[in-house]
Amino acid sequence: MRERIVYRHPKGRFEVVERSGTDIFGNPYYIREARLTPEKDERGRLTNADKLAEVPDALPPEPPTVRTFNRMSQKEQQKICTMWRQGFSIAQIAQAIGRAENTVNVYLVRKGLRERNERNLMTEEEINTAADLWRRGYTLRAIGEALGRSKNTVNAALKRLAKQTG
Repeated sequence: MRERIVYRHPKGRFEVVERSGTDIFGNPYYIREARLTPEKDERGRLTNADKLAEVPDALPPEPPTVRTFNRMSQKEQQKICTMWRQGFSIAQIAQAIGRAENTVNVYLVRKGLRERNERNLMTEEEINTAADLWRRGYTLRAIGEALGRSKNTVNAALKRLAKQTG
Protein backbone atom coordinates (compact mmCIF):
# COMPACT_ATOMS: atom_id res chain seq x y z
CA MET A 1 0.00 0.00 0.00
CA ARG A 2 1.33 3.41 -0.96
CA GLU A 3 0.46 6.70 0.67
CA ARG A 4 1.20 10.11 -0.79
CA ILE A 5 0.11 13.67 -0.06
CA VAL A 6 -1.92 14.98 -2.98
CA TYR A 7 -2.74 18.45 -1.60
CA ARG A 8 -1.57 20.49 1.37
CA HIS A 9 -3.53 23.54 2.57
CA PRO A 10 -1.46 26.72 2.12
CA LYS A 11 -1.71 27.53 5.84
CA GLY A 12 -1.07 23.92 6.85
CA ARG A 13 -4.52 23.29 8.32
CA PHE A 14 -5.17 20.00 6.50
CA GLU A 15 -3.80 17.76 3.79
CA VAL A 16 -5.36 15.36 1.30
CA VAL A 17 -3.74 11.94 1.30
CA GLU A 18 -4.13 9.31 -1.40
CA ARG A 19 -3.71 5.65 -0.52
CA SER A 20 -3.35 3.13 -3.31
CA GLY A 21 -2.85 -0.60 -3.53
CA THR A 22 -4.57 -3.77 -4.66
CA ASP A 23 -7.52 -5.54 -3.08
CA ILE A 24 -7.77 -9.29 -2.43
CA PHE A 25 -8.94 -9.87 -6.00
CA GLY A 26 -5.95 -8.07 -7.50
CA ASN A 27 -7.89 -4.97 -8.54
CA PRO A 28 -6.19 -1.61 -8.01
CA TYR A 29 -7.84 0.93 -5.71
CA TYR A 30 -7.29 4.56 -4.76
CA ILE A 31 -8.67 6.22 -1.63
CA ARG A 32 -8.41 9.94 -0.98
CA GLU A 33 -9.12 11.47 2.38
CA ALA A 34 -8.58 14.81 4.04
CA ARG A 35 -7.01 14.84 7.47
CA LEU A 36 -6.39 17.62 9.92
CA THR A 37 -2.82 18.53 10.70
CA PRO A 38 -3.09 20.51 13.95
CA GLU A 39 0.63 20.49 14.63
CA LYS A 40 1.32 22.13 11.25
CA ASP A 41 -1.40 24.82 11.40
CA GLU A 42 0.41 28.14 11.02
CA ARG A 43 -2.61 30.29 11.93
CA GLY A 44 -3.15 28.70 15.32
CA ARG A 45 -6.90 28.89 14.85
CA LEU A 46 -7.76 25.27 15.49
CA THR A 47 -10.03 24.64 18.43
CA ASN A 48 -8.98 22.39 21.25
CA ALA A 49 -11.35 19.73 19.92
CA ASP A 50 -9.60 19.88 16.54
CA LYS A 51 -6.22 19.63 18.19
CA LEU A 52 -7.31 16.58 20.16
CA ALA A 53 -8.79 14.86 17.11
CA GLU A 54 -7.08 11.56 16.54
CA VAL A 55 -5.08 11.29 13.36
CA PRO A 56 -4.35 7.64 12.60
CA ASP A 57 -0.63 7.05 12.39
CA ALA A 58 -0.62 3.42 11.32
CA LEU A 59 -2.48 2.05 8.34
CA PRO A 60 -4.29 -1.27 8.60
CA PRO A 61 -2.25 -4.17 7.26
CA GLU A 62 -2.68 -4.89 3.57
CA PRO A 63 -4.67 -8.07 2.90
CA PRO A 64 -2.64 -11.08 1.72
CA THR A 65 -2.37 -11.32 -2.05
CA VAL A 66 -1.29 -14.95 -2.11
CA ARG A 67 -4.11 -17.44 -2.22
CA THR A 68 -3.74 -20.26 0.29
CA PHE A 69 -4.96 -23.79 -0.19
CA ASN A 70 -5.80 -26.14 2.63
CA ARG A 71 -4.94 -29.70 1.85
CA MET A 72 -7.66 -32.18 2.54
CA SER A 73 -6.95 -34.16 5.69
CA GLN A 74 -7.06 -37.94 5.87
CA LYS A 75 -10.12 -37.68 8.10
CA GLU A 76 -11.95 -35.55 5.51
CA GLN A 77 -11.05 -37.97 2.73
CA GLN A 78 -12.39 -40.90 4.72
CA LYS A 79 -15.59 -39.03 5.55
CA ILE A 80 -16.16 -38.20 1.87
CA CYS A 81 -15.74 -41.84 0.83
CA THR A 82 -17.92 -43.12 3.63
CA MET A 83 -20.73 -40.64 3.03
CA TRP A 84 -20.60 -41.25 -0.76
CA ARG A 85 -20.97 -45.00 -0.24
CA GLN A 86 -23.89 -44.38 2.12
CA GLY A 87 -25.71 -42.49 -0.65
CA PHE A 88 -25.30 -38.85 0.38
CA SER A 89 -25.26 -36.26 -2.39
CA ILE A 90 -22.19 -34.17 -3.21
CA ALA A 91 -23.92 -31.07 -1.81
CA GLN A 92 -24.62 -32.82 1.49
CA ILE A 93 -21.06 -34.11 1.76
CA ALA A 94 -19.62 -30.67 0.95
CA GLN A 95 -21.77 -29.06 3.62
CA ALA A 96 -20.83 -31.71 6.19
CA ILE A 97 -17.06 -31.26 5.76
CA GLY A 98 -17.13 -27.52 5.02
CA ARG A 99 -15.66 -27.72 1.51
CA ALA A 100 -16.88 -26.64 -1.93
CA GLU A 101 -18.98 -29.06 -3.97
CA ASN A 102 -16.43 -28.95 -6.77
CA THR A 103 -13.68 -30.04 -4.36
CA VAL A 104 -15.72 -33.07 -3.28
CA ASN A 105 -16.60 -33.93 -6.89
CA VAL A 106 -12.98 -33.73 -8.07
CA TYR A 107 -11.84 -35.91 -5.17
CA LEU A 108 -14.48 -38.58 -5.94
CA VAL A 109 -13.53 -38.60 -9.63
CA ARG A 110 -9.82 -38.94 -8.82
CA LYS A 111 -10.51 -41.79 -6.41
CA GLY A 112 -12.55 -43.57 -9.12
CA LEU A 113 -15.74 -43.53 -7.06
CA ARG A 114 -17.59 -41.32 -9.53
CA GLU A 115 -17.49 -40.96 -13.30
CA ARG A 116 -16.46 -37.67 -14.85
CA ASN A 117 -19.35 -35.71 -16.34
CA GLU A 118 -18.88 -36.22 -20.08
CA ARG A 119 -22.15 -34.67 -21.30
CA ASN A 120 -20.69 -31.31 -22.33
CA LEU A 121 -17.42 -32.53 -23.79
CA MET A 122 -16.94 -31.97 -27.49
CA THR A 123 -16.66 -34.88 -29.90
CA GLU A 124 -13.41 -35.58 -31.79
CA GLU A 125 -14.98 -34.23 -34.98
CA GLU A 126 -16.00 -30.97 -33.23
CA ILE A 127 -12.52 -30.59 -31.72
CA ASN A 128 -10.84 -31.10 -35.11
CA THR A 129 -13.21 -28.57 -36.71
CA ALA A 130 -12.53 -26.08 -33.90
CA ALA A 131 -8.76 -26.54 -34.25
CA ASP A 132 -8.99 -26.01 -38.03
CA LEU A 133 -11.05 -22.84 -37.58
CA TRP A 134 -8.64 -21.61 -34.90
CA ARG A 135 -5.68 -22.08 -37.25
CA ARG A 136 -7.54 -20.07 -39.89
CA GLY A 137 -7.84 -17.14 -37.46
CA TYR A 138 -11.42 -17.41 -36.22
CA THR A 139 -12.17 -16.18 -32.70
CA LEU A 140 -13.35 -18.48 -29.92
CA ARG A 141 -16.77 -16.83 -30.02
CA ALA A 142 -17.12 -17.39 -33.79
CA ILE A 143 -16.03 -21.03 -33.46
CA GLY A 144 -18.49 -21.53 -30.61
CA GLU A 145 -21.34 -20.06 -32.62
CA ALA A 146 -20.47 -22.26 -35.61
CA LEU A 147 -20.45 -25.41 -33.45
CA GLY A 148 -23.33 -24.46 -31.17
CA ARG A 149 -21.05 -24.36 -28.12
CA SER A 150 -19.94 -21.64 -25.72
CA LYS A 151 -16.59 -19.96 -26.22
CA ASN A 152 -15.45 -21.35 -22.85
CA THR A 153 -16.18 -24.93 -23.97
CA VAL A 154 -14.26 -24.37 -27.19
CA ASN A 155 -11.37 -22.80 -25.28
CA ALA A 156 -11.18 -25.76 -22.85
CA ALA A 157 -11.27 -28.28 -25.69
CA LEU A 158 -8.49 -26.49 -27.60
CA LYS A 159 -6.36 -26.29 -24.45
CA ARG A 160 -6.81 -30.04 -23.86
CA LEU A 161 -5.86 -30.71 -27.49
CA ALA A 162 -2.77 -28.50 -27.21
CA LYS A 163 -1.71 -30.29 -24.02
CA GLN A 164 -2.10 -33.70 -25.70
CA THR A 165 -0.26 -32.79 -28.90
CA GLY A 166 2.34 -30.58 -27.28
